[in-house]
This record gives sequence, C-alpha cells and structure tokens, in this order.
Amino acid sequence: MRVLVAEGGGMRTIFGAGVLDAFEQEGFDGFDLYIGVSAGANILSSFVTGQASRNLMVMANSAIDTSYMSTRRFLMGGDYIDIDALWKMNERVNKLDVGKGLRNLSENNSKFWIMATDVDSGIATTIEPEIDDWGRCLQASGALPFFVKNPIELRGQRFLDGGVVAPIPIQQAIEAGASEIIVLRSRPSDYRKRAGFEQKFIAALLSKYPALAKLIPRRTDTYNKSIELIHSPPKGVIIHEIAPETALKSSRTCTDTNSILSDHLSGFKAGQDFLVNGQCEKLPTHRPA
Repeated sequence: MRVLVAEGGGMRTIFGAGVLDAFEQEGFDGFDLYIGVSAGANILSSFVTGQASRNLMVMANSAIDTSYMSTRRFLMGGDYIDIDALWKMNERVNKLDVGKGLRNLSENNSKFWIMATDVDSGIATTIEPEIDDWGRCLQASGALPFFVKNPIELRGQRFLDGGVVAPIPIQQAIEAGASEIIVLRSRPSDYRKRAGFEQKFIAALLSKYPALAKLIPRRTDTYNKSIELIHSPPKGVIIHEIAPETALKSSRTCTDTNSILSDHLSGFKAGQDFLVNGQCEKLPTHRPA
C-alpha cells in the first residue's frame, strides 16, 4: 500500500503545496491512502480534487486578507482565528470541487483521512470527508487550541487540531498497512520540537477538557517520536521524506506573500527533484535497519 502523508504547520505547508504542484504537473498520483492533518489536510484536499494549483492562490489570499483574524474578538472571549470565515473567504476565491474529489477517490479505490483530535476522549480520529461536510472536516482538523476556543462539532463529536495527537500521522499510515510512504514536511528533516512554557499555558486554558489538556504537555514528545519513526521505519516499510533544506521563510501565520511564493517554489523544485531522481541527498529515503 502506498500512502501520501502531509504534516500541518499553517502557512508553512506552502512548501508541501509546491511539491504537490510538481506531482500534479507530472501526473504522479495513484496513492491508496492520503492522510493529512490541519493545514496538511487542506493541501491534500486540493490535490485529491485535481486542483493542486489552488493551494497557492488560497494561501496567498489568506496572507493578503487577514480579516478572519481578530485580536479584539479574542480579547472579548472569542476566537482569534475565525476558521469558518476563513473557509468561506477562500471558497469564494477558488472553490474546492469536493464532488470531483470523491469521484477520484472512488475511481482509484483510494481513501482520504483527515486527522482531528476528539476533545472529550483525547483520541486521534480519522475522518473521511463526505460531499456535504468536507469543509467542516478540515475545520475540525485545523482548529488550533488557544487560537480557536470552542471545539468544532461534527458527526456527534467535538474536535480540535489533529496535530495535538497526530502531528505527523506516520503511525496511522503504518497501522493502515503502508509499505511505502511519502511524507511532506513543513520543517527541515533535522528539526526537533522543544517544550516551552506555552504548552503549560494552553493546557491550563483547556482545563474544561481534561482529556485534551493532558495531551498538550506531551505534544513535544509526540512530535519528536513521529520523526524518529520516519527516520527508523519498521520492517517492510520504506519512507520517502520531502522536507525543506533549511527553515522556511514562512511562519505559521505568515502574511508576507514574497515569503510564501519563495517557499512554494522551493517545494516545487523539491517535488521535481524527487520525481526525476527518485531520491537524493536532499530528499532522503528511510529504510528499515
């Protein structure tokens, strides 16, 4: 089974968007399973629907029009990021063809999993989007704790950012039966997350969701263990890692379109290198020891 995995990271996923543009341009597809978390699920959505180039337009538009972010609303007890407004804004710019996406998945006998965190159980949940709730699934996966104060209600459950439990869903891909995984990173291959005060602060704010609050301090270990798994996969699994050579110019909430365009181009070139060379020093392939 061949699986395509996309890490989240807000605007940093523009690198992965560039990779997907290269893949779509060359007709490289045919994955059995796609797994995306947070913004990674967004860029995979456009790829699954055959609209990979949509990602650059959507992310550039989000950088130019920041009306969905409001410090005033946040200080008054609301969300800093209105993810529903963000979704509707970008749908007006370039609508996601969910009908085509579902047809593509059906015709190729493939699946698309969007990762989200169930706030009541603290369990990483795989959601398969349907025609009438695809956007809501993406919102559930990308609702960052602290920036979004209220969980997203979907199919009788309440969700927040999938990256809390599955920041890079490699384990989920392996458990699904993957023999070959291509993982799109938004950080350099040697990046490791470090614990900070903000984790304790966010955990305190989420005290009304005990199961979720317990997970926040573990995010660093969860993230770093995912990277260890990428670099040392189990027997029978090959993992191709496509990651930036150095830290991207774009931050999670970048509003500089020049940085976004530059990082997209870097991703596009990395995607081309992977397709031409199969693998190279800059794009390592990890095999079982």
